[in-house]
Amino acid sequence: MGKADYDRVLKEMRLADGTLFPLPITLTADPKELPTVGEELALRSANFDLIAVIT
Repeated sequence: MGKADYDRVLKEMRLADGTLFPLPITLTADPKELPTVGEELALRSANFDLIAVIT
């Protein structure tokens, strides 16, 4: 999400193009723990079930 989208979602719950986006979810992360470009990242549920893998 770019700055324009983020700012408008916080103020109006819409993306910069007007699309409804009611709940912004932001996560903080330690930059040292972030994956590098090309590295795979697994998304898991609270039960540790694999939901998706992104590169």
